[in-house]
Formats: sequence, structure tokens, C-alpha cells
Amino acid sequence: MENTEQFDFFKARNISETINGTFAFIRQEFMPLGKAILFIVGPLMLIAAIINNLYFETSFNPDPELIFSSDYWTHIAMLWVLQLAMIALIVTVVNHYVLLYIQNDESRFNVQTILNASLKDFWRILGISIIYTLIISAAFVVFVIPGIYLFVSTSLLYVILIHERLGFGDAMSRSMKLIREYWWPTFGMLLLAWLIVYVIQFLFQIPMMAVGFIYGFHDGSAEVLQEYSGWLAISTTLSYLSYIFYTIVLVAMAVHYYSQLEKKEATGLAKKIDALDSPVE
Repeated sequence: MENTEQFDFFKARNISETINGTFAFIRQEFMPLGKAILFIVGPLMLIAAIINNLYFETSFNPDPELIFSSDYWTHIAMLWVLQLAMIALIVTVVNHYVLLYIQNDESRFNVQTILNASLKDFWRILGISIIYTLIISAAFVVFVIPGIYLFVSTSLLYVILIHERLGFGDAMSRSMKLIREYWWPTFGMLLLAWLIVYVIQFLFQIPMMAVGFIYGFHDGSAEVLQEYSGWLAISTTLSYLSYIFYTIVLVAMAVHYYSQLEKKEATGLAKKIDALDSPVE
């Protein structure tokens, strides 16, 4: 690997610096990080795309009786489980890669190393993701504003779970503590990061939406489905591959986490002072 300047996570940043830092890190580590995500998460993306292709016709079927069929709910359940698994894997892969990067550990270039570390946390992150999603959803159901407030306040949850090895409750409290007094900057950073991801994902969704439009325009005829089956397979696969771009939000949260550590606890400064006090070998 080429020698490049080490990206400094331990640095207090504002919104624009966090976003710029996110893309600077992704550009620098694009090949090894992208390779790890494709090899580890890619198979799940392809499986989800295949399942969606097999059940594509049911997705656009206007028949109200469809929702009572077992095939329909089997399709929905499989895709829901796969999507949760994809998100949990991406979370673990990105955060373990960042951890190894901070430790200047070149084993991060080995996909097997990232896979082993990710699998150790996979079920833990998956279970917490389900609980966390239910809590945030309940907060939104009660009232939108509390839901938004809680989501932003606990947005560092996954970073803390992996980087500090805390439990669910402690990680939630830790996130709220780090974001306290910085709620609006965190909200702005999240809004910008998610907006970038949604725009990119929308571009990837256009081919699939086009096929769906053509299919619906012809009253869902089987002939149209067969005619565009190849295009459908490609567009569906692209749609699921776009999950890779969640990496942008995850890296942004890692950059923001260390920025908050620096602002509130001066962790990076303490490390530099310790390094100065260490005897020279």
C-alpha cells in the first residue's frame, strides 16, 4: 500500500469539516474498505436482489387479496431479515475497519481479519438494532419531535457499542452525554450526510422505478415482465448494492464521535501528551 498521510480522527470539527473529513477518509481508504464491504456484505445484497427478482410481480400486484397470501408475507419477511442483516454487517465492518485504522493496524487490509471481527459483533449488533428500531419507532408514533430528538441524541450508539465495548443502555447514555450541548450541529451533520446518501440511492433506484412504471402501465402483464427480465435483474441488483453508500453515514458518525470526544474530553490531546512523556527508545 502507498504511504499516505494518516487521517486524524482525534480532532474537533464543525459540520462542514466532519463531512469533508468523511469523504477524505473514504477517498483514502476506498479500495481496502470497499473490498471488505463487497466481499462481506455483497453476498447478502445479491441474495436479497435474487429474492426480490423472484417475487417482483407480487410487489406491483394491485390484488387486495395478495396481502393474505403466505407467499407475500414470506417474501416480505425474508427481505426484512436480509436488510437488517445487511445493515448490521455494514455497521460492524465499517467500525472495525475504522478501529484498526486508528490503531495503524495494517491487518485491516486483510478481508478475513475484518470478517472475523465483524462476525464476533454481528449478532449483538443485529439484536440491538431490532430493539433500537422499535424504541425509535415508538418515539415517532407518540410524537414526531421526541422521535427526532431521541434519534439524534443516540446517533452515536453503534460507534460506542463497538469502539468502547459498552452495553446497550450505557451506550445510549454515553451518546446522549457526548451530544448534549451539540444537538443542533449533530442534527445538521446527520441531515446533510443522509441527504447525500438518499440522493445517490435515488439515482440507483431510477432503473427499478422505470421497470415498475412500465410494468404497471401495461397492467402488470406477464409478457412485459419477461421482456424486461434482464433489465429488472440488473436494476434490482443495483438497488441493493446502493446499501454500500450507508458507509458515508457510518464514517461520518465515527468522525463525529471522535470530534465530540476531543471537544468534551480532549482525548487526542491527552494521547499526544502521553506520547511526549514516553521515553524515547
